[in-house]
Amino acid sequence: MSAIDSNPENALGNWNSSSLHVCNWTGIGCNIARDQVVQLDLHDRSLGGIISPVLAKMKFLLVLDLSGNNFRGQIPSELGSLSQIKQLSFQANLLEGEIPVELGALHQLDYLNLGSNRLVGKIPSSLFCNGSSYLEYMDLSNNSLGGEIPLWNHCHLKELRFLLLWSNQLVGQIPPALANSTKLKWLDVENNSLKGEFPSDIVDKMPLLQVLYLSYNNFSSHNGNTLTSLLAFLKAFQISGYEPPSGDYGGSNNRDSFTSAMERE
Repeated sequence: MSAIDSNPENALGNWNSSSLHVCNWTGIGCNIARDQVVQLDLHDRSLGGIISPVLAKMKFLLVLDLSGNNFRGQIPSELGSLSQIKQLSFQANLLEGEIPVELGALHQLDYLNLGSNRLVGKIPSSLFCNGSSYLEYMDLSNNSLGGEIPLWNHCHLKELRFLLLWSNQLVGQIPPALANSTKLKWLDVENNSLKGEFPSDIVDKMPLLQVLYLSYNNFSSHNGNTLTSLLAFLKAFQISGYEPPSGDYGGSNNRDSFTSAMERE
């Protein structure tokens, strides 16, 4: 299924066992009829190798989680054909190269986590603007992604609740179209090169916002108006994880503990 060349914990010791049905192999989940593999979850198994394009042949996959391993190389563009997949996580690996544009074809996706890898290039606009009405969680943080946040005015991510883009090389401004994501709970763009005034009218339309990280960017405030308005908003809605848009503030420990709690919802 995947070109694995390192399995130090023998996590896949029962794969290809003649005495076990494939649905009982480690990390494999099947449908009720046990005739289709719908889940491949091998997170935190210390596995190494590359992510094989052959995975794209698992047409009924709903969950593909290879996070917390040592997979290297690039993300196969062929995975864009997994039309039924809902959750895709390659977080905390050694993946390189650009994010395949083809991942934007995953219209059923509600959870995407590519954070903490070595990804470069621009974020494909297809991730933000593909007509999907399901995406709730997107984490592209802790990579080396550049360019602007490609959320254009005609794009709507109405179900988005978590957007984590911290520790990249993103430029430009916070896109006004983010105001369409009225269910957003967590917005983290810390440690980039974003600039301009942070438009308070964006967060004004996010009554569920609980965590907001802005520091280590190049945001400005015109006569203090934007910052004053934003602080008033945060106070009114009791934002628990706010960090101002400038200054030397650290939030990693709070982020880690709060992320664990929020992901369990």
